[in-house]
Amino acid sequence: MSARVDEALRLRALAHLGPFGDALARELLEQGSVYVDPDVLAWEGTKGPMHGHRVIVRVPTALYGRAAASHAAFDALSASLAAAMAERAGHSMADVVLEEGEPHPRGPRGPRGPYR
Repeated sequence: MSARVDEALRLRALAHLGPFGDALARELLEQGSVYVDPDVLAWEGTKGPMHGHRVIVRVPTALYGRAAASHAAFDALSASLAAAMAERAGHSMADVVLEEGEPHPRGPRGPRGPYR
């Protein structure tokens, strides 16, 4: 899989969801990880080349079952991710995939850069 973690996109999607957005969609973004599989589509737009990306949201198993049963949560999740991706000029969301699995670690236990 060529997809990479995109923490900035996850945080912007949370902001777009807002405080009154779907509670389960918020839980998916808070507990899950967002990966972007770049350039699954490309086309020429009115303002130049466009790049369509597949967004993968990986969530814990317990949360995945609830999310898979809620079309409203998936719609809210998709809308917030699309709005966040649209902030990047020349980029668009081609697809959203909800995936069951262990999210990428964040915070103090997450991957770290070289020591300096």
